[in-house]
Amino acid sequence: MKRISRNSKYYYPLTEKTTNDIFRKIFRPLASGHNVTVRVAYRFGGGISLIRFLVSEVDKLAKSNKVNISTNDQKIIIIDPNEMSEDSKHSYMNLIYRKLLEKCCPGRKPKAFSSYSELLDEVRREVSKCQKKYEIIFVLRGIGFLEFAYKFMWGNIRSLREADMNPSRVRFLFLVYEEAPYQMNSEKFALIRDLMKENIVEFGSLPSRDVDYLVTRWGYILDKKFTRDEQEAIKKVSRGYPYLIKYAAMSLENRPEDVDLMEFLNKNAVVQDIVSRLDGKKNFAFDPNTGDLFVEGVSVVHSFSPAEYNAVTLLAKMRGKLVSKEQIAEAIWPGESLENYSDWAITQLIKRLRKKLRSLGVEGDLIKTVHGRGYMLK
Repeated sequence: MKRISRNSKYYYPLTEKTTNDIFRKIFRPLASGHNVTVRVAYRFGGGISLIRFLVSEVDKLAKSNKVNISTNDQKIIIIDPNEMSEDSKHSYMNLIYRKLLEKCCPGRKPKAFSSYSELLDEVRREVSKCQKKYEIIFVLRGIGFLEFAYKFMWGNIRSLREADMNPSRVRFLFLVYEEAPYQMNSEKFALIRDLMKENIVEFGSLPSRDVDYLVTRWGYILDKKFTRDEQEAIKKVSRGYPYLIKYAAMSLENRPEDVDLMEFLNKNAVVQDIVSRLDGKKNFAFDPNTGDLFVEGVSVVHSFSPAEYNAVTLLAKMRGKLVSKEQIAEAIWPGESLENYSDWAITQLIKRLRKKLRSLGVEGDLIKTVHGRGYMLK
Protein backbone atom coordinates (compact mmCIF):
# COMPACT_ATOMS: atom_id res chain seq x y z
CA MET A 1 0.00 0.00 0.00
CA LYS A 2 1.13 3.54 -0.72
CA ARG A 3 1.96 5.75 2.24
CA ILE A 4 0.05 9.03 2.20
CA SER A 5 2.26 12.08 2.73
CA ARG A 6 1.14 15.23 4.47
CA ASN A 7 1.23 17.06 1.16
CA SER A 8 -1.07 14.60 -0.58
CA LYS A 9 -4.57 15.71 -1.50
CA TYR A 10 -5.73 12.46 0.10
CA TYR A 11 -4.05 13.07 3.46
CA TYR A 12 -7.35 13.68 5.26
CA PRO A 13 -9.30 10.51 6.16
CA LEU A 14 -12.49 12.18 4.88
CA THR A 15 -12.94 15.32 2.81
CA GLU A 16 -11.31 18.33 4.41
CA LYS A 17 -14.70 19.93 5.06
CA THR A 18 -16.14 16.88 6.84
CA THR A 19 -12.92 16.31 8.82
CA ASN A 20 -13.01 19.92 10.04
CA ASP A 21 -16.72 19.71 10.87
CA ILE A 22 -16.10 16.62 13.03
CA PHE A 23 -13.06 18.22 14.67
CA ARG A 24 -15.10 21.25 15.77
CA LYS A 25 -17.94 19.12 17.16
CA ILE A 26 -15.54 17.10 19.31
CA PHE A 27 -12.80 19.51 20.31
CA ARG A 28 -14.71 22.73 20.97
CA PRO A 29 -16.44 21.30 24.05
CA LEU A 30 -13.21 19.57 25.13
CA ALA A 31 -11.36 22.88 24.86
CA SER A 32 -14.03 24.45 27.08
CA GLY A 33 -13.45 21.91 29.85
CA HIS A 34 -16.33 19.55 29.03
CA ASN A 35 -16.51 15.81 28.36
CA VAL A 36 -17.58 14.31 25.04
CA THR A 37 -19.03 10.97 23.97
CA VAL A 38 -18.60 9.97 20.32
CA ARG A 39 -21.06 7.30 19.19
CA VAL A 40 -19.91 5.45 16.10
CA ALA A 41 -22.52 3.69 14.01
CA TYR A 42 -21.46 0.52 12.19
CA ARG A 43 -22.04 2.23 8.87
CA PHE A 44 -19.29 4.73 9.72
CA GLY A 45 -16.55 2.35 10.84
CA GLY A 46 -12.97 3.28 11.63
CA GLY A 47 -13.85 5.61 14.50
CA ILE A 48 -10.55 5.15 16.28
CA SER A 49 -8.59 5.80 13.07
CA LEU A 50 -10.33 9.13 12.62
CA ILE A 51 -9.79 10.07 16.27
CA ARG A 52 -6.09 9.20 16.01
CA PHE A 53 -5.82 11.42 12.94
CA LEU A 54 -7.55 14.34 14.68
CA VAL A 55 -5.24 13.95 17.69
CA SER A 56 -2.12 13.75 15.52
CA GLU A 57 -3.12 16.96 13.71
CA VAL A 58 -4.69 18.76 16.65
CA ASP A 59 -2.46 21.86 16.46
CA LYS A 60 -3.06 22.41 12.76
CA LEU A 61 -6.79 21.70 12.94
CA ALA A 62 -7.26 23.80 16.08
CA LYS A 63 -5.61 26.79 14.41
CA SER A 64 -7.65 26.56 11.19
CA ASN A 65 -10.90 26.02 13.14
CA LYS A 66 -10.14 28.62 15.83
CA VAL A 67 -10.40 26.07 18.66
CA ASN A 68 -8.43 26.92 21.79
CA ILE A 69 -6.53 23.67 22.21
CA SER A 70 -2.87 22.72 21.60
CA THR A 71 -0.29 20.09 22.48
CA ASN A 72 1.58 22.76 24.46
CA ASP A 73 -1.28 23.07 26.93
CA GLN A 74 -3.19 19.79 26.66
CA LYS A 75 -2.00 16.20 26.74
CA ILE A 76 -4.35 13.92 24.79
CA ILE A 77 -3.92 10.31 25.92
CA ILE A 78 -5.54 7.51 23.89
CA ILE A 79 -6.41 4.41 25.93
CA ASP A 80 -6.96 1.55 23.50
CA PRO A 81 -7.89 -1.83 25.11
CA ASN A 82 -6.02 -3.59 22.29
CA GLU A 83 -2.83 -2.58 24.11
CA MET A 84 -3.72 -4.32 27.38
CA SER A 85 -1.60 -7.29 28.41
CA GLU A 86 -4.65 -9.14 29.76
CA ASP A 87 -8.38 -8.70 30.21
CA SER A 88 -8.57 -7.15 33.71
CA LYS A 89 -9.11 -3.85 35.50
CA HIS A 90 -5.51 -3.97 36.77
CA SER A 91 -4.22 -4.22 33.19
CA TYR A 92 -6.52 -1.39 32.08
CA MET A 93 -5.39 0.92 34.89
CA ASN A 94 -1.77 -0.04 34.20
CA LEU A 95 -2.28 0.98 30.56
CA ILE A 96 -3.55 4.38 31.72
CA TYR A 97 -0.51 4.67 33.99
CA ARG A 98 1.96 3.85 31.19
CA LYS A 99 0.33 6.19 28.67
CA LEU A 100 0.19 8.98 31.24
CA LEU A 101 3.93 8.72 31.90
CA GLU A 102 4.69 8.57 28.17
CA LYS A 103 2.87 11.86 27.60
CA CYS A 104 3.71 13.79 30.76
CA CYS A 105 7.04 12.30 31.86
CA PRO A 106 8.78 10.91 28.75
CA GLY A 107 11.70 8.67 29.63
CA ARG A 108 10.41 7.69 33.06
CA LYS A 109 9.91 3.99 33.56
CA PRO A 110 6.63 2.90 35.14
CA LYS A 111 6.74 1.06 38.46
CA ALA A 112 5.27 -2.41 38.91
CA PHE A 113 2.30 -2.80 41.29
CA SER A 114 0.80 -6.12 42.32
CA SER A 115 -2.07 -4.39 44.12
CA TYR A 116 -4.79 -2.61 42.12
CA SER A 117 -5.39 -0.10 44.93
CA GLU A 118 -1.70 0.84 45.04
CA LEU A 119 -1.66 1.22 41.27
CA LEU A 120 -4.77 3.43 41.38
CA ASP A 121 -3.21 5.64 44.06
CA GLU A 122 -0.06 6.00 41.92
CA VAL A 123 -2.10 6.96 38.86
CA ARG A 124 -3.93 9.60 40.90
CA ARG A 125 -0.59 11.01 42.11
CA GLU A 126 0.76 11.18 38.56
CA VAL A 127 -2.41 12.83 37.27
CA SER A 128 -2.12 15.39 40.08
CA LYS A 129 1.48 16.16 39.10
CA CYS A 130 0.75 16.28 35.37
CA GLN A 131 -2.27 18.57 35.60
CA LYS A 132 -0.20 21.24 37.33
CA LYS A 133 1.46 21.73 33.93
CA TYR A 134 -1.12 20.49 31.46
CA GLU A 135 -4.78 19.81 30.98
CA ILE A 136 -5.37 16.10 30.37
CA ILE A 137 -7.81 14.56 27.91
CA PHE A 138 -8.24 10.79 28.18
CA VAL A 139 -9.64 9.13 25.03
CA LEU A 140 -11.34 5.91 26.22
CA ARG A 141 -12.07 3.55 23.35
CA GLY A 142 -14.60 0.71 23.24
CA ILE A 143 -15.76 0.90 26.85
CA GLY A 144 -18.83 -1.19 26.07
CA PHE A 145 -16.66 -4.24 25.36
CA LEU A 146 -14.77 -4.29 28.67
CA GLU A 147 -16.48 -7.18 30.47
CA PHE A 148 -14.34 -6.75 33.59
CA ALA A 149 -15.26 -3.06 33.95
CA TYR A 150 -18.12 -2.63 36.38
CA LYS A 151 -19.63 0.32 38.19
CA PHE A 152 -16.87 0.89 40.72
CA MET A 153 -14.05 0.69 38.21
CA TRP A 154 -15.66 3.53 36.29
CA GLY A 155 -15.92 5.32 39.61
CA ASN A 156 -12.15 4.88 39.92
CA ILE A 157 -11.70 6.36 36.45
CA ARG A 158 -13.88 9.30 37.40
CA SER A 159 -11.79 9.89 40.52
CA LEU A 160 -8.86 10.86 38.31
CA ARG A 161 -10.72 14.12 37.68
CA GLU A 162 -10.60 14.93 41.38
CA ALA A 163 -6.93 14.01 41.81
CA ASP A 164 -6.02 17.65 42.43
CA MET A 165 -9.49 19.05 43.16
CA ASN A 166 -9.62 20.70 39.73
CA PRO A 167 -11.92 18.48 37.66
CA SER A 168 -12.00 20.75 34.58
CA ARG A 169 -8.29 20.08 33.97
CA VAL A 170 -9.02 16.39 33.39
CA ARG A 171 -11.76 15.35 30.97
CA PHE A 172 -12.79 12.37 28.90
CA LEU A 173 -13.56 11.59 25.30
CA PHE A 174 -15.59 8.36 25.35
CA LEU A 175 -15.55 6.46 22.05
CA VAL A 176 -18.43 3.98 21.94
CA TYR A 177 -20.08 1.85 19.27
CA GLU A 178 -23.83 1.69 18.74
CA GLU A 179 -23.80 -2.02 17.97
CA ALA A 180 -21.55 -2.97 20.90
CA PRO A 181 -22.97 -4.45 24.11
CA TYR A 182 -23.15 -0.90 25.43
CA GLN A 183 -25.99 1.12 26.94
CA MET A 184 -25.38 4.55 28.39
CA ASN A 185 -28.15 3.97 30.91
CA SER A 186 -26.65 0.69 32.07
CA GLU A 187 -26.00 0.45 35.81
CA LYS A 188 -22.30 -0.20 35.13
CA PHE A 189 -21.94 3.38 33.85
CA ALA A 190 -23.95 4.96 36.67
CA LEU A 191 -20.94 6.77 38.16
CA ILE A 192 -19.87 8.36 34.86
CA ARG A 193 -23.24 8.71 33.10
CA ASP A 194 -23.43 12.45 33.71
CA LEU A 195 -19.99 12.88 32.13
CA MET A 196 -20.98 10.77 29.12
CA LYS A 197 -24.13 12.80 28.54
CA GLU A 198 -22.50 16.24 28.61
CA ASN A 199 -21.90 16.32 24.84
CA ILE A 200 -22.82 13.54 22.40
CA VAL A 201 -21.45 13.48 18.85
CA GLU A 202 -22.78 10.98 16.32
CA PHE A 203 -20.71 9.46 13.51
CA GLY A 204 -23.36 8.45 11.02
CA SER A 205 -23.83 8.30 7.27
CA LEU A 206 -21.60 10.34 5.00
CA PRO A 207 -22.40 12.94 2.32
CA SER A 208 -22.00 11.70 -1.26
CA ARG A 209 -18.90 13.87 -1.69
CA ASP A 210 -17.18 11.85 1.04
CA VAL A 211 -18.19 8.56 -0.52
CA ASP A 212 -16.64 9.63 -3.84
CA TYR A 213 -13.56 10.88 -1.99
CA LEU A 214 -13.09 7.59 -0.11
CA VAL A 215 -13.33 5.49 -3.27
CA THR A 216 -10.66 7.56 -5.05
CA ARG A 217 -8.56 7.76 -1.84
CA TRP A 218 -8.45 3.97 -1.57
CA GLY A 219 -7.50 3.79 -5.21
CA TYR A 220 -4.59 6.11 -4.43
CA ILE A 221 -3.52 4.07 -1.38
CA LEU A 222 -3.67 0.82 -3.36
CA ASP A 223 -1.89 2.51 -6.29
CA LYS A 224 -4.76 1.55 -8.56
CA LYS A 225 -6.79 3.83 -10.78
CA PHE A 226 -10.31 2.47 -10.63
CA THR A 227 -12.35 2.58 -13.82
CA ARG A 228 -15.72 4.29 -13.71
CA ASP A 229 -17.40 0.87 -13.64
CA GLU A 230 -15.21 -0.22 -10.70
CA GLN A 231 -15.97 2.99 -8.81
CA GLU A 232 -19.71 2.53 -9.30
CA ALA A 233 -19.49 -1.15 -8.29
CA ILE A 234 -17.64 -0.25 -5.06
CA LYS A 235 -20.22 2.41 -4.21
CA LYS A 236 -23.10 0.08 -5.02
CA VAL A 237 -21.91 -2.91 -3.00
CA SER A 238 -20.70 -0.72 -0.10
CA ARG A 239 -23.88 1.41 0.03
CA GLY A 240 -21.57 4.30 0.86
CA TYR A 241 -20.35 2.82 4.16
CA PRO A 242 -16.64 3.63 4.76
CA TYR A 243 -15.76 0.23 6.15
CA LEU A 244 -17.22 -1.57 3.14
CA ILE A 245 -15.62 0.89 0.70
CA LYS A 246 -12.23 -0.10 2.09
CA TYR A 247 -12.73 -3.86 1.76
CA ALA A 248 -14.50 -3.67 -1.60
CA ALA A 249 -11.63 -1.59 -2.99
CA MET A 250 -9.00 -3.94 -1.57
CA SER A 251 -10.74 -7.03 -2.88
CA LEU A 252 -10.69 -5.74 -6.48
CA GLU A 253 -6.91 -6.08 -6.52
CA ASN A 254 -7.39 -9.84 -6.91
CA ARG A 255 -10.26 -9.85 -9.41
CA PRO A 256 -9.63 -11.94 -12.55
CA GLU A 257 -10.37 -9.91 -15.68
CA ASP A 258 -12.93 -12.40 -16.95
CA VAL A 259 -15.10 -12.26 -13.79
CA ASP A 260 -18.01 -9.84 -13.59
CA LEU A 261 -17.44 -6.95 -11.14
CA MET A 262 -20.61 -7.29 -9.09
CA GLU A 263 -20.46 -11.08 -9.11
CA PHE A 264 -16.89 -10.94 -7.76
CA LEU A 265 -17.70 -8.42 -5.01
CA ASN A 266 -20.87 -10.21 -4.01
CA LYS A 267 -18.96 -13.46 -3.53
CA ASN A 268 -16.12 -11.92 -1.53
CA ALA A 269 -16.24 -13.45 1.97
CA VAL A 270 -15.26 -10.33 3.93
CA VAL A 271 -17.56 -8.06 1.93
CA GLN A 272 -20.47 -10.44 2.35
CA ASP A 273 -19.86 -10.82 6.08
CA ILE A 274 -20.20 -7.06 6.43
CA VAL A 275 -23.21 -6.85 4.10
CA SER A 276 -25.03 -9.57 6.06
CA ARG A 277 -24.59 -7.55 9.24
CA LEU A 278 -25.92 -4.45 7.51
CA ASP A 279 -29.00 -6.52 6.70
CA GLY A 280 -29.52 -7.20 10.38
CA LYS A 281 -27.67 -10.49 10.71
CA LYS A 282 -25.13 -10.47 13.52
CA ASN A 283 -22.11 -12.37 12.29
CA PHE A 284 -18.55 -12.84 13.47
CA ALA A 285 -15.75 -12.00 11.04
CA PHE A 286 -12.00 -12.47 10.93
CA ASP A 287 -9.66 -10.38 8.78
CA PRO A 288 -6.71 -12.61 7.81
CA ASN A 289 -4.71 -9.59 6.62
CA THR A 290 -4.69 -7.79 9.97
CA GLY A 291 -5.61 -10.57 12.41
CA ASP A 292 -8.52 -8.44 13.64
CA LEU A 293 -11.85 -9.85 14.83
CA PHE A 294 -15.17 -8.12 14.19
CA VAL A 295 -18.77 -8.25 15.36
CA GLU A 296 -21.11 -5.91 13.53
CA GLY A 297 -18.09 -4.37 11.82
CA VAL A 298 -16.62 -3.25 15.14
CA SER A 299 -13.24 -4.57 16.23
CA VAL A 300 -13.64 -6.86 19.25
CA VAL A 301 -10.12 -8.28 19.36
CA HIS A 302 -9.53 -6.64 22.74
CA SER A 303 -12.40 -8.67 24.20
CA PHE A 304 -10.38 -11.90 24.05
CA SER A 305 -7.53 -13.12 26.23
CA PRO A 306 -4.38 -14.30 24.39
CA ALA A 307 -5.42 -17.95 24.69
CA GLU A 308 -8.98 -17.19 23.55
CA TYR A 309 -7.65 -15.15 20.63
CA ASN A 310 -5.31 -17.92 19.47
CA ALA A 311 -8.12 -20.49 19.62
CA VAL A 312 -10.81 -18.41 17.95
CA THR A 313 -8.54 -17.18 15.14
CA LEU A 314 -7.53 -20.77 14.40
CA LEU A 315 -11.21 -21.71 14.16
CA ALA A 316 -11.86 -18.63 11.97
CA LYS A 317 -8.98 -19.45 9.61
CA MET A 318 -10.45 -22.93 9.14
CA ARG A 319 -14.08 -21.85 9.16
CA GLY A 320 -16.36 -24.67 8.09
CA LYS A 321 -13.64 -27.26 8.68
CA LEU A 322 -12.98 -29.54 11.63
CA VAL A 323 -10.31 -28.35 14.10
CA SER A 324 -9.02 -31.02 16.46
CA LYS A 325 -8.28 -30.46 20.14
CA GLU A 326 -4.64 -31.16 19.35
CA GLN A 327 -4.59 -28.29 16.86
CA ILE A 328 -6.22 -25.98 19.40
CA ALA A 329 -3.70 -27.06 22.04
CA GLU A 330 -0.83 -26.26 19.70
CA ALA A 331 -2.31 -22.81 19.01
CA ILE A 332 -2.71 -22.08 22.73
CA TRP A 333 0.53 -23.66 23.96
CA PRO A 334 2.84 -23.60 20.90
CA GLY A 335 5.92 -25.75 21.14
CA GLU A 336 4.79 -27.66 24.22
CA SER A 337 4.23 -31.39 24.35
CA LEU A 338 0.61 -32.25 23.61
CA GLU A 339 0.75 -34.47 26.68
CA ASN A 340 0.79 -31.31 28.78
CA TYR A 341 -2.59 -30.02 27.66
CA SER A 342 -5.86 -30.87 29.33
CA ASP A 343 -9.05 -31.82 27.53
CA TRP A 344 -10.90 -30.13 30.36
CA ALA A 345 -8.93 -26.88 29.86
CA ILE A 346 -9.83 -26.78 26.17
CA THR A 347 -13.48 -27.59 26.90
CA GLN A 348 -13.62 -24.73 29.40
CA LEU A 349 -11.92 -22.40 26.93
CA ILE A 350 -14.53 -23.21 24.26
CA LYS A 351 -17.30 -22.59 26.82
CA ARG A 352 -15.80 -19.16 27.57
CA LEU A 353 -15.54 -18.38 23.87
CA ARG A 354 -19.20 -19.27 23.28
CA LYS A 355 -20.29 -17.15 26.22
CA LYS A 356 -18.16 -14.24 25.10
CA LEU A 357 -19.41 -14.38 21.52
CA ARG A 358 -23.01 -14.39 22.76
CA SER A 359 -22.25 -11.38 24.99
CA LEU A 360 -20.92 -9.58 21.90
CA GLY A 361 -24.25 -10.09 20.14
CA VAL A 362 -23.43 -13.06 17.91
CA GLU A 363 -26.60 -15.10 17.50
CA GLY A 364 -26.72 -18.88 17.71
CA ASP A 365 -24.10 -21.40 18.69
CA LEU A 366 -21.33 -20.36 16.32
CA ILE A 367 -18.82 -22.95 17.56
CA LYS A 368 -20.08 -26.46 16.83
CA THR A 369 -18.83 -29.48 18.79
CA VAL A 370 -17.94 -32.52 16.68
CA HIS A 371 -18.06 -35.17 19.40
CA GLY A 372 -14.86 -37.11 19.87
CA ARG A 373 -13.09 -35.16 17.12
CA GLY A 374 -12.95 -31.42 17.90
CA TYR A 375 -14.74 -28.19 16.97
CA MET A 376 -15.88 -26.24 13.94
CA LEU A 377 -16.72 -22.57 13.41
CA LYS A 378 -19.97 -22.47 11.43
